Amino acid sequence: MNTIATPSTAAGATRLPAVDLLRGFTMLLMVFVNDLWSLKDVPQWMLHVAPDADGMGLSDVVFPAFLFITGLSLPLAMAARTARGDDPLKLVTHIIIRSFALIVMGLFLVNGEYLNAAATGMSRHAWYVLSCTAFIMIWNSYPRLKDRKWVKLFRSVGIMVLLGDDGRDSAFENARLFARDLVDAVAKKFGMIHRDRRNNGGTR
Repeated sequence: MNTIATPSTAAGATRLPAVDLLRGFTMLLMVFVNDLWSLKDVPQWMLHVAPDADGMGLSDVVFPAFLFITGLSLPLAMAARTARGDDPLKLVTHIIIRSFALIVMGLFLVNGEYLNAAATGMSRHAWYVLSCTAFIMIWNSYPRLKDRKWVKLFRSVGIMVLLGDDGRDSAFENARLFARDLVDAVAKKFGMIHRDRRNNGGTR
């Protein structure tokens, strides 16, 4: 398989175009199918099929493809970091930090639809823009910044943005309100699942 040399080639790392293309295509599909529910007259083959149907739609393929590319990329990424001199402890620490970052991003983005606009003083679209901006500020690597004080400043600002302060309530109060709304949303979802199972005779 052909490879493309990157600036890190000196450390023994190369890029695999096929992996990068598959990753990019999977992420593009993920963004595309995520908003299909908001559209009308969408072809059935693009949507999720019913749970009891024998088949798959385009939307059903995206998550398995994401898991596949994740599993495929993990050993390649670990090999590249090992070639740069990272020891096992650094590898485990990196994986934990990345996992935590993904959980936080998912917490804010997936539950944005349950945002309490009256409590936070912002619309759902503003919430998404601020959240994504904060994600970039916190987890960007900033390779061209030599002065790490700026990196600490950007990350601190990003954390404060995630905590949120609309000028009326403290950041901790807004975080508490969001946590309360999140718990309520999860409870409602589990309640709906419980009722569906009970109505279907305990199977789903």
